[in-house]
Amino acid sequence: MMHELPFQVDRFRRILSVNGHSYDGGKKIALFEHISIAQHACDSNAQYSSIAGLGVSRLFALQDLSAGDSVKICYLPRCGPLRVWPRWARQNELNTQFHFCFMCDLCNSQESHNPSRRSMEFSQALQALDDAWGDKEAFLSMAEELIRTTAFTTSSRRTI
Repeated sequence: MMHELPFQVDRFRRILSVNGHSYDGGKKIALFEHISIAQHACDSNAQYSSIAGLGVSRLFALQDLSAGDSVKICYLPRCGPLRVWPRWARQNELNTQFHFCFMCDLCNSQESHNPSRRSMEFSQALQALDDAWGDKEAFLSMAEELIRTTAFTTSSRRTI
């Protein structure tokens, strides 16, 4: 049986789910004054890190910033390779995790294309692989399959 939360509790829950940031290895979540107001950008100019167990995080610049520059962090957990993801994949990930569509400078600079069937299959396979991370046997089996199918696709393209 599902009970409705009081309005203020539900409002805080929604704020925390969108503006909260993890710490302590992702086990805890908090609102950090300066980190929580940073804008999202797929090509961020800042990043945050936390000290496990302390509930302390720090926001630091990835490049020189001038007074008045917007501080932009990547809201997604796998930001390293994010710049090479196609626009549709970044937008899909933001929508899935945060329920909004945000057009940062990188997304605005790229044309919008619908994903191909193969691209969607690959994206779903990577998500399943990510979800299987805790199960070593399942993860390794899925990784081998993904490598085999990707290698086949790559080698067949070379012969064309």
